[in-house]
Amino acid sequence: MHDSSLADFSELDKEIEGVRVTARSQATWQKVVETPSRPPASHPPRPPRPPQSLRVLRNIPYGSPFRSVVFFWISLLLLLLAVCAGLFGLAVTFGRGPAFIQHGPSLSASPDIAPVGMKVSLHGLGFTPGGQVGFFRDGDIQLANVKHAVTMLADDQGNIANTVQISADWGGGEHTVMAEDASTHKIASFPIQIIGNMGPLRPAHLYLSTTSLDLGIGDQATNTMQTVALDNSGSGQIAWQGTTTQPWLMMSPRSGTLSAGQPAQITIAVNRYNLTPGNYTASVVFSSDAGNTTLNISMHVSPLIVGNEGILQLTPAVLAFDATDAGNNPNPQVVTVSNPGHASLSWQAKSSAAWLTLSQYAGAISPAHSSAVAISVHTATLLPGVYSADITFSAEGSALHSPQHVYVSITISPQCSVQVSPGMLSFNGTQQQGLPAVQTVGLTSSQSCTSPAHWSAHSTASWVTLGATGGTAPGSLNVGVNPAGLGAGPHLASVIFTSNAGSQVVPINFNLGSASAPELALGASALGFQGVLNGGNPAGQLLRVSNTGRGQLSWQASVQTNSGGNWLSLNATSGRLNPGQSIPLAVNAAILPSFVPGAYTYTGMVSVVGTDSAGHIVSGGPLKVPVSFKVSAACSVAVSSNVQTFPVFAGRATPATAAVNVTASNTCQHPISLSAVASTTSGGNWLSTLLSSNTLTSAKPVVLTMNAVSAALTQAAPYSGKITVTATDTVTHALLGVPQVIDVTLNVQPPCTLQAPSTGVLTFNEQPGAVTDKQTFTIGVVGTCNSGPVTIVPTALMQGPPWFTITATQVGTSTTFTVTVNMAQLTGTKYQGSISIAALEGGIAIVGSQQPVNINLKIASPPALSVSPVDGVSFDLNSGDSSTQTVNVSNVGGGGLDWTARLRGDAPAFLSLSTGAVSHLPGGSSTSFSLTVNTTGIPAGTTYSTVVLIDAQDSATTKALGGELSIPVTIQVTSIPVPTSSPTVTPAPTTAVTLPTVPVAPVISSVVAATPTVPPVTATVHVASTNAAAATTMGARQLVTTAPALTPARTVASPATVPSLSSSTDTSAIHKGP
Repeated sequence: MHDSSLADFSELDKEIEGVRVTARSQATWQKVVETPSRPPASHPPRPPRPPQSLRVLRNIPYGSPFRSVVFFWISLLLLLLAVCAGLFGLAVTFGRGPAFIQHGPSLSASPDIAPVGMKVSLHGLGFTPGGQVGFFRDGDIQLANVKHAVTMLADDQGNIANTVQISADWGGGEHTVMAEDASTHKIASFPIQIIGNMGPLRPAHLYLSTTSLDLGIGDQATNTMQTVALDNSGSGQIAWQGTTTQPWLMMSPRSGTLSAGQPAQITIAVNRYNLTPGNYTASVVFSSDAGNTTLNISMHVSPLIVGNEGILQLTPAVLAFDATDAGNNPNPQVVTVSNPGHASLSWQAKSSAAWLTLSQYAGAISPAHSSAVAISVHTATLLPGVYSADITFSAEGSALHSPQHVYVSITISPQCSVQVSPGMLSFNGTQQQGLPAVQTVGLTSSQSCTSPAHWSAHSTASWVTLGATGGTAPGSLNVGVNPAGLGAGPHLASVIFTSNAGSQVVPINFNLGSASAPELALGASALGFQGVLNGGNPAGQLLRVSNTGRGQLSWQASVQTNSGGNWLSLNATSGRLNPGQSIPLAVNAAILPSFVPGAYTYTGMVSVVGTDSAGHIVSGGPLKVPVSFKVSAACSVAVSSNVQTFPVFAGRATPATAAVNVTASNTCQHPISLSAVASTTSGGNWLSTLLSSNTLTSAKPVVLTMNAVSAALTQAAPYSGKITVTATDTVTHALLGVPQVIDVTLNVQPPCTLQAPSTGVLTFNEQPGAVTDKQTFTIGVVGTCNSGPVTIVPTALMQGPPWFTITATQVGTSTTFTVTVNMAQLTGTKYQGSISIAALEGGIAIVGSQQPVNINLKIASPPALSVSPVDGVSFDLNSGDSSTQTVNVSNVGGGGLDWTARLRGDAPAFLSLSTGAVSHLPGGSSTSFSLTVNTTGIPAGTTYSTVVLIDAQDSATTKALGGELSIPVTIQVTSIPVPTSSPTVTPAPTTAVTLPTVPVAPVISSVVAATPTVPPVTATVHVASTNAAAATTMGARQLVTTAPALTPARTVASPATVPSLSSSTDTSAIHKGP
């Protein structure tokens, strides 16, 4: 017990010391004094105990027992104080986030400014005790710790402590570190700034581990799989997608993103089911925003020799699922278990992952028959990323081709979240010098958001002011600081943004300088440039270096770039400023030949340090301003898809047609001349193309149409071709980049192939009260099937109680399926399901089997009427005046409604309704009507009361929606009283009033005057003004004379000319661009 307690205290001491080290590392400067080593202290020998010591005390250590007890309690008290101080320090250093988030997890990083190679400690609170936590950065890039693990378990209190090391592939600038609770799917985020030189840049590059695969020999019931690696050998992220050129060639997963050092494992499989024996070739085309690459596939099919045993055959060999983090499970998919043998087959299956389940794990199949097994994935505890598993099917006895495997992958995309930028804010101010300039943070929603994302915000300190406490993204929020009551020195706080996805902490650093010392200010916390590769340099920007304190200030400035070379420069690097003086410092960014091709954002830093007359660094220094330089790619032309596959059958006379869009980047300033040429490498001239226009602009894309004719092709095989698109600037006649190439494959399918259905999605949008509805789709088999009749088998897949049925009508080689939804027993509003369709010939699935059709059902909620204001409308006006007020009417339900508003019979004639007081409202929509009062001729001193009556009915059923809604209306007609004497008013003393910063120079254009005239009140008003061009905050003092308002008072325009703030800026050192 004693040893354990000491160990706990030792660990706590280490944690407290870590906080102190962090606090010291974040200080502006520190003085280190090395103490020389000293010899160990020596003590005189303990004197002998007195002879008269009592026996009962002889086992007590030397010294007074009472002193020992007192010493123990004092030590314990001091230790508790140290613990509390350490925890307070933790709250101050890290707790600008974690200690103040009351609901959900929170995260902090220390240090939050780090160079490449440094280790960063991550601390989190509020996670599920003992639960799994995953780590990411910048959205969906998995973040491995120093032990190469991307997940860890929280302790019994829900706390986490992790260590990551910054690598060069992060890139410089601001990043977001995230920890996600796998149980609740709540995310905690914290910003971190990466500084230093990142070394030479490597553009993103798609790399495939091999360019060809030979999947060997197998009979018509054998599947073969191999794995290839797809990687990003450069920097940044790559979004990729794979396309196969033959229906018997499959892959899993089919798309994803690639970060440097995190390759994707892609499983390539062939299903030989029912293929004619022979050699086969096909391709997998990987397309991405960093180039394309092709994987060539070859394999051989041998005849299936059927004996007296059962045969295990599976279709398909791989499955690929897609889902969203914290979303619903994806629709199940089907594996067809077939027995093309001559004996019965008893089979069983086993999944290798808990998240992968089967509708049945065993069964028996008669010869020449099949069974459908639904495969489901459960994403409740899966974090964003790619997961893979294996299903092993095996047969009892001596069945052929047992066991066999089905490879399954699921790609979890990040959930909808709110992203905040910048992730850190720094303010500088001086005591008694007004408010620092307000700063704006941008709020955007992630790619997975299908509607505006809601957010709320609160600050951890009362001196932080927010322009709003909630809203939707995309949007912005103004953040300011108020130094009232604060002492000179650094002050730390946070703004915590919360959304459905979790929380993000934005640290606030506020350095408040003393009014009696020089103080450095820059007027901006960040700068951003934009440019075009191979174009001119962007216009320069200004930092205003100011001395907002007292005493002479000397300053020095420097720049640092993280990548791309020395693209950042200043027009001056040092100077001196008297109190209240400021000068513009021009910051310039230049396009360099060392920049990588394509779009890229470069980052750097401007550092300014100030010293007083004694050479001491002023408080708050050095000040650092992050600089971003977003360089767009030069004028270029792109096509919406670089791969096109036409699946057709031999001898088809009707051309297969497809279209892609040709677009120009927004950096193109001149019209572009286009040409497109089609060519083939096999099969003759089966490919042609047509452009909708030969002139392309950034504002208007051109449609390129491709036509493939297979009438002259009788052999089932893939035929290759390409379309080359060339772009030329119509003014400079320069060729724009390299020609765009579209790889086209004419996939002439073998006979007996199941075609794609006429539609892949059936959507039912139903009103409340509906019971059933029907829709149809058609699917067919093309080519000649030699082994006998083909049976098309649909498998319904749905979650929850059965809510749709399928019936079939076959005409020739096509089958029409009717899907009927039954809503009688449904209580929800949204349902999803699917149908998987296989075609069986002789008990074995033919080529193209397992075609999916998704079924979506949305039942609108009943209409519901809502009006505001609910407490009524009140008019208070003078006789002879008129006034209008608005009443809002909303349908907060799903179904449509019809509503009508009318005045009660006792309403006065001078009250009227607008003509829009009758309307139809679809679900989720709003409208309004007006109430107008005109009191011309109405005597003063009278009051009227009446009611507006609103009723509504369901548009679908014409049933009334409850009773009438009543909105009270009160009208009070008054007159203007004339005062009989002027009251005595004591002039107010001169008062300093601080107004909040606004983004433009304010002009005071009117004042409020009272009747009668009374002595004026004089106030000295400190107005903070922002010069947008110079990104500078300037203080100004205006003397405003107003008269105190009496009751009643009327607002009148001031006849006086009120002075406005103005500024002049030296812009001679700013680059004006090309």
